[in-house]
Amino acid sequence: MRVLFILFALLPILEIALLINVGSVIGGWNTVGLVLLSAFIGAYFVKREGVSTLQTAQEKMQRNEVPGKELVEGLMLVVAGILLVTPGFITDIFGFLLAMPGSRHFFAAQVSKHIWGRELQASDRVSHRLGKVLSTSVHAHIIAMVMCLKVSTPITPLTTQISA
Repeated sequence: MRVLFILFALLPILEIALLINVGSVIGGWNTVGLVLLSAFIGAYFVKREGVSTLQTAQEKMQRNEVPGKELVEGLMLVVAGILLVTPGFITDIFGFLLAMPGSRHFFAAQVSKHIWGRELQASDRVSHRLGKVLSTSVHAHIIAMVMCLKVSTPITPLTTQISA
């Protein structure tokens, strides 16, 4: 809840204050030009990186691999695109961080760890409530179905083990 408050209340106030300060130093039109230039450069980077990420995801799917990392990076590129076309310097900094491959890979790894940790914790709670332990292949099938990815091999029923 606090994060949403910061995003929707404080960030625009900080952006406006920074735009006014920069405008007073380099001039209003130069500030507008700088904001527009960063939006165009950002759109170029997001497009280039998006195409590259899409190609990598397609290659992984052709090898019957789940492109989980690429999906997370694709989502980050969408967020980067939104941040880069939003007027302001603070949003541009975060947008460029998500658009650049090095920092995007780092953030994607962190997000993936967070998502996998939550998924495993949730499945453990469900399995304990049901009194069953699910195998790791069940997790892979659930993730593939949730992500709505094409699975080339048919999904076969899996047995579960009763926990002691």
